[in-house]
Amino acid sequence: MGEQSATPTLCRRRVAMELQQLRTARGLKLSTVGTELGWSKSKAGHFETEERLPSYEDLEKLTSLYRAPEGRLEVLWQRVGIAQRPGWWEDQGSPDQYGPANFGRFVGLEQGAEQLLIWEPFVVSGLLQTQDYAWAIIRALSPDQPEVVIDDRTALRMRRQAVFDVARVHVVLGEGALRLLVADPAVMRSQLSRLEELLGHPNITIQVLPYSTGPHPGLHGPFTVMAFPDDPQLADPGVVYHEGLLRASWYDTYQEVKRYTETFAELADRADKPDHTAATIHKVIKELSQ
Repeated sequence: MGEQSATPTLCRRRVAMELQQLRTARGLKLSTVGTELGWSKSKAGHFETEERLPSYEDLEKLTSLYRAPEGRLEVLWQRVGIAQRPGWWEDQGSPDQYGPANFGRFVGLEQGAEQLLIWEPFVVSGLLQTQDYAWAIIRALSPDQPEVVIDDRTALRMRRQAVFDVARVHVVLGEGALRLLVADPAVMRSQLSRLEELLGHPNITIQVLPYSTGPHPGLHGPFTVMAFPDDPQLADPGVVYHEGLLRASWYDTYQEVKRYTETFAELADRADKPDHTAATIHKVIKELSQ
């Protein structure tokens, strides 16, 4: 994924991350940066927390002070330019209205990911859902919302599936996700048939963790681990997203991402092998038809 195909959200994150890493590599405190450049104490900090984007003049001063490697000023400025553009997911307003606070940030990072590791024990993962299944799930989670809002949220979920064209997606589903009757048997059969189709996609791996596995480390609930295109000048451990009823949790330190990645690996190891997934799905479809 080239720089021009990176999402605004990912570019904003990487500008903030690189400025922080350049500063800490020089052993400078934010207060020292402010003093050296004649800025307020908070200005440089706002760049590192994604609250603000720097101007070209700001970047010139910062990269000079930090003794950034040659060419990084241009890379940073290019990313600022991309970060200023609206993402397609903002076409109908802020995506935060479609989920927990900062849901728009999740969509922007998801669409810029190179790899997605998704654990979903309860329902079919949103990226794998059919429109009718998604509508029913979103309605169940937002019973007080008018149908037009449910329609908009469903449309956004469908458009997010474009990530299959640019990212490797590995999903582990709990067996219960296949057996939870959503809407009616016809909707479920269609959803399960969709999973069968996706098994043939070159960028998608789907596994099922059977009930017989017993207790496992995924009992804490669903999560998504996002890895992004490599940048040799940037130490980017990735991001973990864990969605709740009112808010989402984010984890982006090396140790946190490593822990979730290892947990996903254990779930995948304990799940049925990918080449057994089709048989499992077919069995459930047959049961629905009886």
